[in-house]
Amino acid sequence: MKQCWKVLGIEPTNNTREIKQAYAQLVKQYHPEDQSEAFIKLSNAYEQALLYAKGHQATVKILGTQEERQSYNEEETSLQRRKPVQITIGNIDAVNENENIPEDKMQEYLIKRVKKILKSSVSKQTVSNIFYDKKILSLFNDEEFKRKIIKTVVSYSKKMDKQTLLFLKKMTELHECTEYDNRIDRYVEKKKFYEALPALLCLGVFLLFLLVYQIAKEEPTLSPQQEKAQQVAYEERRNESMSMSLNLELSEYQSYLNGVSVTYDNGYHVVDEEGTSLLSITISNVSFTKSGLILLHCGNGDYYLYDTLNRNLNSEAYAVGKTVLVEEDGVLHESEKVLIKNRSEQWYLLDERGNLWITADTEISNELSTWVEKVIINEGKIVSIEKESI
Repeated sequence: MKQCWKVLGIEPTNNTREIKQAYAQLVKQYHPEDQSEAFIKLSNAYEQALLYAKGHQATVKILGTQEERQSYNEEETSLQRRKPVQITIGNIDAVNENENIPEDKMQEYLIKRVKKILKSSVSKQTVSNIFYDKKILSLFNDEEFKRKIIKTVVSYSKKMDKQTLLFLKKMTELHECTEYDNRIDRYVEKKKFYEALPALLCLGVFLLFLLVYQIAKEEPTLSPQQEKAQQVAYEERRNESMSMSLNLELSEYQSYLNGVSVTYDNGYHVVDEEGTSLLSITISNVSFTKSGLILLHCGNGDYYLYDTLNRNLNSEAYAVGKTVLVEEDGVLHESEKVLIKNRSEQWYLLDERGNLWITADTEISNELSTWVEKVIINEGKIVSIEKESI
């Protein structure tokens, strides 16, 4: 062992950085091919020095520093000091530091050191270091000491993770101290439960969400009679609402309709003074114009014009129809006009009798839609539009 320090040219040290620096400086002097023997000797010396340094660090983990061992001696004994022993740790060479622990106090000292180490760490590596330590293993021939060490380690099992507990159980079985197996098994099962707990909680929340969603989604099952009664009640409420809305409009437009009226009963109906229906088509909506002209939106999606003065339905069907306000040369017309788009995608503005009045040019046509509320005309041409605010 002393030879390695001589080859590296440094004093014995536990500082791995110093060892690596010495090796780095010397390795430049030896070529692996030209000076293979010297290179191999240097490499072996480097590996031995690192083993020495790491062995010392492992010794400190179990046995503590020299100051800690000295303090233990001063506290535990005032007797005449006995011959010191050398302590071996792991599979590393003996560390010649004159630990000064009396041989008859060694077991007690090791137990206290193990307790101190376990207070700071109960990892699998820590527990492994304890059970594979050469000095501790050499004293395991003493059954009482072995059981004290194992009992000490087991006393910290509550803080260990599952892998460490499983390793500890193997050690108790190996050293025939199975009386602690039940205790270790209980902690293993608890650790397994705690590991699975987040997943179980997530599953529980998910199932609860599904249950709430299913309850909210399910609707009460109704009998055919109940469904029919529910549908009738819905239609009655809808008819009542639509009739009220229609009556409000008719109160404003009725004087322009030349005796024709509009009623609502599961759809709009155009009727005469006696209530007789004037049209056989299905009407889904009606727009008035403060003139004798009515714009009808039929169930098939087409738009038609109905002249209440002549009681005549225009035979031409339009793709789009809309009643709009008209401002001409700065003057707002009293009656709304009908803005329509024919099947050829051409927009027109009609007068009060439904006759073609103004054709929209391409630029304005691109802006027109069912959202138009007002058309502005200047010198017989549509110059701009205003849309409904949404």
